[in-house]
Amino acid sequence: GKYLITPVNGPFVQPASQEVDLKSNAMATANFTVTPYVSFSGVNIAKYGSGDSVSVTFTLHKNVLNSTIDGYRIFATDQTPLVGINFSETKYSEVHYWEDGAEKVTGSDFLALTEVDLDKPITATLKGYISGKTYWIRIGARCKESPAGRVNLTEVVELKF
Repeated sequence: GKYLITPVNGPFVQPASQEVDLKSNAMATANFTVTPYVSFSGVNIAKYGSGDSVSVTFTLHKNVLNSTIDGYRIFATDQTPLVGINFSETKYSEVHYWEDGAEKVTGSDFLALTEVDLDKPITATLKGYISGKTYWIRIGARCKESPAGRVNLTEVVELKF
């Protein structure tokens, strides 16, 4: 039989449906080209400073003109390389920054961005990493238009301390 196939609920603009003819005991293929709401460039996740810190640098780009970037978040864990929106540890994912002469910590929420933050490098510092452990870290960003809060993600980076 013939069916219309459409990828839905992803962090991308929904593409047009494709008609696929499904036959018994046969493989059918549908190839879609999607436009992600956001993309990353210049991603660098590396050990930093005194040995217990990580520096995360990246540039965030909006790919869909009329979309609104909701924010970004860094996901980190020492438990599994399957780190992301459904699994990370706050103690390794919190961004440390200085404001009014005092060190602040973000918590595990998405960090808000505005249009002026786009298309230029963003740097964040993570702390509390322990010698002898392996960590997996990636960055995610989402747009308000993304269905169900879906997140565009970078590749996972493995760091051994």
